[in-house]
Amino acid sequence: MANKIVFNYTDITNSVNAIKTGAEAIREAGNTLITNVDAAIEGADGASMNKFKTLMDGSVSKYVKTNIPDTIDSIAEVLQKNAEAMQESDEEIAKGIPDSI
Repeated sequence: MANKIVFNYTDITNSVNAIKTGAEAIREAGNTLITNVDAAIEGADGASMNKFKTLMDGSVSKYVKTNIPDTIDSIAEVLQKNAEAMQESDEEIAKGIPDSI
């Protein structure tokens, strides 16, 4: 258990924004990957190429274009919600501290 909490809402928010930007870059890279693979195998024929294309168009495409960036976005969302909860808790604690003795 931690002995103290050091909290900086601005730093966390900035990190969340950077994580979301990274997730979008990964989403774009996934789209580029699938586009480039499609271009590389365009016109190819045969059982192995058909199976490869089905794999790329199915689970691989979903994984690189959706699952990975969505997971990263979810991590950012958890961090943001934790930061908001910590800030709200801090404000509630502050309300209980008198202005003077």
